[in-house]
This record gives sequence, structure tokens and C-alpha cells, in this order.
Amino acid sequence: MARVMEADGFVFYMYPGDHGVAHVHARRAGAWCVIGLGTSDEPPAILAHGEMKPIDARRALWIVNGAQELLLAKWRKLNAGSDA
Repeated sequence: MARVMEADGFVFYMYPGDHGVAHVHARRAGAWCVIGLGTSDEPPAILAHGEMKPIDARRALWIVNGAQELLLAKWRKLNAGSDA
């Protein structure tokens, strides 16, 4: 798992060669959620709240939305050559 960004007490991770749509795993205070990165035509969205409080998941989504292009570039780099 690669740590790709930190902001406002959240840490965002990606797994190299991960499956499915482009996404990050967000962690804060031991809780987690999964956020889809969207596309150039589609905004990021919460895919799973996991153990994270909804208000914290929305905050993580807001952070990801502001860094969407950066995170999509990191996703492409980590998943180059995979079938993800």
C-alpha cells in the first residue's frame, strides 16, 4: 500500500495493481473509507464508509475532490500495466 497524500488529519493510500475503478483508501483516527476518484467528466464519490463517521467521510471526499487530477495521475502510475 502506497501513501499518496496527507491532509487535514487524513492519510490517503492506494494499492499498486488494485482492481476496479480508480479510488483511494482514506484513514483518520483508525477509521477508514473508500473514495472513487471519478474521471475528468465525473466527480469523486464515496464508495464505502467503512468505519468512518459520515461527516469525516464527506470531509475526505472534499479533500479528494480538490486533488482529483493529482490522485488520478498517481493511480495511473501505480496501476500502469495492470488490468485495473
